[in-house]
Amino acid sequence: MSQRTTSAQSGGSSRSAKRGASGSLRGSVGPSDGSSSKGGRSSSRRGTISSRVDHPEVIATEAVVRGTALRLTLEDGRRIEVPLSFFPTLKAASLRDRRAVRLFGGGTALAWDGLGLELSVEGVVAGRREHVPPPGFWERLNAARPKPSKGRRNSS
Repeated sequence: MSQRTTSAQSGGSSRSAKRGASGSLRGSVGPSDGSSSKGGRSSSRRGTISSRVDHPEVIATEAVVRGTALRLTLEDGRRIEVPLSFFPTLKAASLRDRRAVRLFGGGTALAWDGLGLELSVEGVVAGRREHVPPPGFWERLNAARPKPSKGRRNSS
């Protein structure tokens, strides 16, 4: 008796394999007859396509900035603490501005309206840092853009 399993996606393709009675994997890589290689979809039989959630959403129920860290409490009970050095805008902000954090998107994102900063909860949990362009970046970018040409009017 064999059962069909679908493992996590890699590089946009689905991997399928069959487990034999011994529990060892055998099978092929790529879509099998009637399955789809499109990301996020799986098929149990021809013509039946259902969505598959590989990673459930990370949802925060609380966010606070205390001392030198951003602390999140997640819906599943985990508590995450990330140093403010990951977020230069927060690190440079006043204590009042740091504490003015707001959850939005059903707990999937954080915002500091006074600082113009928004972070995804998933990104914070994954350890992604805020990217701040180096000084003068925007000025150099604007200077490098071509100037719009001024049209001349014919006075005939």
